[in-house]
Amino acid sequence: MTLQQQIDQLAKIKVQKMKLEKAHTELLNNIKANGAGTYEGTEFDLTVSVSNRAIFDTKSAKAKLSRQFITAHTNVKEVVTHSWRAK
Repeated sequence: MTLQQQIDQLAKIKVQKMKLEKAHTELLNNIKANGAGTYEGTEFDLTVSVSNRAIFDTKSAKAKLSRQFITAHTNVKEVVTHSWRAK
């Protein structure tokens, strides 16, 4: 398979994945709207739980810290990314 064919195949898979993720999210949100509990299917059960989560506000913390402090406590690592553009 050529590189061009691999890219096209990967793009097709990405589109399928996006459609599946959208359908998954819609179904899950519909079920979550029923509230907490265990819901039975024919093959699987789904438990919806509600809990509190503490979230650290980094934006607020950065506003109160010096640039030097932030730089001293920042880790840098190499990251490989990709982007899509339809023709």
